[in-house]
Amino acid sequence: MDIIELFESPLPELTTDIEKIIVETSGNYEGSFIVKNTGGGELVGNILSNSGVIKFTPSYFNSKKTTVFYSLDISILKPGDVITTSVVIMSNGGEKIIPVTIKILPFCIETKENIKIATLKDFYRYAKKYPVSARQIFMTHDFSVWLTGISYPYMDSYEKIAVDANKERALDNFFIISKLKKQAFVEIASKDITVTVNPYKDKSVEGFLEFRRQSWGYTEEAVKLVNEKKWIALSKDKLTSADFDENNTAKIGYAVKPYYLTEKFDFEKISVGGEFITFYVKKTPPLIAQLSDETFASNKRGYVLVTNNTGRDLTIEVSVSDNSVKFESSRFLISSFAKIPFDIKLPVAVSAQFLFRRRPNISAEMVISNAEYGFRKRLRLQIALQ
Repeated sequence: MDIIELFESPLPELTTDIEKIIVETSGNYEGSFIVKNTGGGELVGNILSNSGVIKFTPSYFNSKKTTVFYSLDISILKPGDVITTSVVIMSNGGEKIIPVTIKILPFCIETKENIKIATLKDFYRYAKKYPVSARQIFMTHDFSVWLTGISYPYMDSYEKIAVDANKERALDNFFIISKLKKQAFVEIASKDITVTVNPYKDKSVEGFLEFRRQSWGYTEEAVKLVNEKKWIALSKDKLTSADFDENNTAKIGYAVKPYYLTEKFDFEKISVGGEFITFYVKKTPPLIAQLSDETFASNKRGYVLVTNNTGRDLTIEVSVSDNSVKFESSRFLISSFAKIPFDIKLPVAVSAQFLFRRRPNISAEMVISNAEYGFRKRLRLQIALQ
């Protein structure tokens, strides 16, 4: 080619497919752009950076079209930093300056539920809604990196907590030292419980002990019988986080077994995390006897109400202290319940005597008994004078 032909040939012309580079990232980043020759001849040049944060591959080109890759190393930067620099492309087809803006965002953890976690409060809210997933994230290396990225102030404590094999407890302690929550504790709904059982039946009496948890989070409290009485059994020997519902309420079942009761009255202490429930139990008496009323008019009928708890027919005996109270018999056969009638019949002379003394009523007494069960009940009634 002679000199005239050289000057008549089109010259190389530098173009790029971008005019500026803007990156917002919380971690290392990679991107690319194209350098192209839109003129003639061969385009040759170099790519230079004014910052060590951004690097280019290749940094030299000599073809019609070159894809240039760039990467960011933000290890020396922190969230909130903004780097403003430029890329200089020098070639035989011209020079171009590409402005570069790099903004460092707080490092985010993206969960499998497509939730982005950028702050500790974000993670706390996520853990309340997805506790199992939060524990899985807490165990990862990325979580440690994220804490470093957000300048977490208690990294030494975190590293000690993170090795706890119980990850539920570890995560709870992490939130406590991060001052996002207080330690959960258990309150006893009722510290005194009284149960009446029928000792003449083998059927257990069942119910629930109720607990409330203040604050959410890791919970594990031992539940045990202090005196280990045989007549009571509990469905659990500890309370854990899984026992509490969305209202922070938990229940533990109990069963009282009458055939182990040797006394008419007994009690047991139940220990729950340093607090105590006093559980009282008393036997139902074999018979319950009461009057249908407290005061009865003379020449009227009253009743003795008798409940038989033994499950078998019994004979009771009735005795009275005053001839004014009349029963049909002194012995009665009782099944589960009986309504035994009696009549009030005051002699005329007795009525006149009490009216003369201006006494509105007189007292009488009856005794209901059963020798087989050693039952004896004294009932006092008032007779109103007319």
